[in-house]
Amino acid sequence: MSKAVLTYGFIKSITPIKQATAVLLVTSVAIIIASFISANQEIEWFLMVTALGFYTWMNAILSFFCQELWIKYFLKSIGLFIILTFLLGLLAKSLSTTYIFNIREYQIMYVATCIFYICALLVVNIIRQVASLMGIEV
Repeated sequence: MSKAVLTYGFIKSITPIKQATAVLLVTSVAIIIASFISANQEIEWFLMVTALGFYTWMNAILSFFCQELWIKYFLKSIGLFIILTFLLGLLAKSLSTTYIFNIREYQIMYVATCIFYICALLVVNIIRQVASLMGIEV
């Protein structure tokens, strides 16, 4: 019989700090490698926005299983999103030959990701509250 890789205990243990660290490390390596092997001048910004989108989805889904007070999780997650944006943006800016302010598509994608992130966290909190009212322990 096979053993489950993603257990409930494992999912609960993935904090926003662990999520952000994993995204930062993997994306930093990807940005550095892509900047050397790709001729696309926008690849660094593409990877940054994609990583922020991935963090957004992952963090929102995993927030459903958080055991700490929801507002603490929310504030940590938002703070780490801002730090991720700053650090990945700094790396992308230092390696890219163009700036995100010159690329309207990535500006729009970034703003959409930010709006979606706030909405997703709020919707997950509403779902958690409804589950709690129904007597479902998360």
